[in-house]
Amino acid sequence: MLGSLLPAVPDLKDVCQKLLDDKCVDNNGWKNSFSPSEDHDHAPKAFKKLEAIYNNIHAARSGSGQKTVQLTMTGDFAPLSSRCNTSRPDGSNICWALEVKKNDDEANQLDNFEKIIWSLHHIMWNDSHRRFTFGLTIEDTTTRLWYHDRGTLVCSTPFDANTNWRELIHVFLALGSASHADLGFDTTMRLISIDEERSPTYGIDVVDADGVTRTFETVSVLTNRSADCVYGRASRVWKVVELLHPGCRSDNFYALKDCWLQPDVRKEHTSLADLCSKLADDPRLKHFLTVVTACVVHASSFDKNGALVLKPDDTKDVLRRGQDFVYLKQISINAILGGRRETNKPKIEKVIPRSEIPESSGGISDPHLGNPAGFRKIPDPNSTSRCALTGLGAMHDVGYLHRDVSAGNILLVDRDGENVGVIIDFEYAINISEHHTPHDSKTGTPAFLPVEVARQSYTDMDNDLNEFLEEKHVKLPFRQNGFHDLESFWWVCIWFLSHKLPPPADQCSDDAFVASYDALFLSAAGRAEAWHASFYRRKHLDKLSFACIPLGDELHDFARKFLRLKQGAYSNLGEDLVDPEKLQEPVEKALTSLLGKIEYLRAVPEVTARTVLHNCLYDP
Repeated sequence: MLGSLLPAVPDLKDVCQKLLDDKCVDNNGWKNSFSPSEDHDHAPKAFKKLEAIYNNIHAARSGSGQKTVQLTMTGDFAPLSSRCNTSRPDGSNICWALEVKKNDDEANQLDNFEKIIWSLHHIMWNDSHRRFTFGLTIEDTTTRLWYHDRGTLVCSTPFDANTNWRELIHVFLALGSASHADLGFDTTMRLISIDEERSPTYGIDVVDADGVTRTFETVSVLTNRSADCVYGRASRVWKVVELLHPGCRSDNFYALKDCWLQPDVRKEHTSLADLCSKLADDPRLKHFLTVVTACVVHASSFDKNGALVLKPDDTKDVLRRGQDFVYLKQISINAILGGRRETNKPKIEKVIPRSEIPESSGGISDPHLGNPAGFRKIPDPNSTSRCALTGLGAMHDVGYLHRDVSAGNILLVDRDGENVGVIIDFEYAINISEHHTPHDSKTGTPAFLPVEVARQSYTDMDNDLNEFLEEKHVKLPFRQNGFHDLESFWWVCIWFLSHKLPPPADQCSDDAFVASYDALFLSAAGRAEAWHASFYRRKHLDKLSFACIPLGDELHDFARKFLRLKQGAYSNLGEDLVDPEKLQEPVEKALTSLLGKIEYLRAVPEVTARTVLHNCLYDP
């Protein structure tokens, strides 16, 4: 970790010698002994000496490196957070984290591990322009170096801060004089302002393939839900305006998406460009968003000769300088956390009206109950859904799978005065003609995830095919296909009917309605039961508002026919069903059927009070 992760420290030997000459340290350790366990003060005071050691180390430099980071023992003080919670530290103003304990025993070690994991994770999600971050844990004098990026979280073997004082000097010099880039900051993003009442404002550069730089300033967050995960793509989307020149902003708003990608993943803008090229003048192009500009972010790295160069940002080649970690021992993060810090997870302190919660957050909101007057209105639901499904069909026609169809990925946009439904978010889209196993085998939003994808097996194949494959001892590798995109769309339609209007009180109780809603969208077992068993699906759909039951009937009928069509297609292909290309014809047939069912969404009434529902049950 010292060699592959930390910035180089060319004057390490000189600083060590200077500290020896000044008698700040000797072969036994630091002057006046550094032993917090023998100090009678609480940990924050007992470790105050660490600040002096840190400052002495940097004072011993002969001008070859300037201190860029100040070490401050804050004790129990929790910095304010732009994400409206009191967890520490605030990633916007802390470069790296330090957790200390006076005693070195198993309980204190585990408590430190919990806290440093949470602190590193908090830095990464709280500050949008962090690519990676460092941390230290110290129990008495037992010290570990920690590192966290979007691909992994590791800690070093322990070393003693006294007897291995040269290693402590190495760490403090490297982390104390590092550049922004070496501390894990994305230099193509700049923090413009922080306000306790809103999300931080960033300036973001996008440098296209021709070297043209366009700068955008964030206005608000559209979605950042996936950034809350310890590992992964950390996709964030902002509403932005373009900075034309200092002090001048454009009048147009854009959506800017930033995410971390594995090297073997097809880039979203590349997929969109290829898809648009294949569709050429196809009028269905209007059902996709337009890419204004896109890039792969470059970051500072070193070539073989040690010269500083800009390279496409990459976990292994850039962040870890070409090194792979060799794990001698792997420990589950969940095993360390053990649920003991449940009470310290971030809590939203400000109550946000449900009508202001964007559905593009990636999840789903709770079912609406009570008077529907304040419910979100969706203009022309038929057009929105039908157009988005038409766009999905266009993708399938040119050999693409979306693999993340959800309510948040269907929008209604203004196209020259016409409201047009579009399908967005091609982050997980794949070209089925590329016969390789996708990097992400299980993709999608949980509430709309196809049952087969959730289980990673072909659970919808009929018994005859299943027995045939078992007799041949064939276990098919699971791959997503076009049927799964359509099933996700079916779940979106059911969610729309469940979310749009609550049932009247004389139809079913609020508790019964919420139980069905939870079973359909929050329970993997409940979803599988409703999908495969007509009785349970019918039971849940009967909880819909009277106004929506006829539409639920149509979608219930589609699910039955869809499953039969899917089973027949699987049986016809046998072992070849793992090839999504060979399923295109039956998938197209199913899509046409679903389009017909969506026509009935036109019948959903716009209401302002629950009592109106009965008067417009069958109003055409």
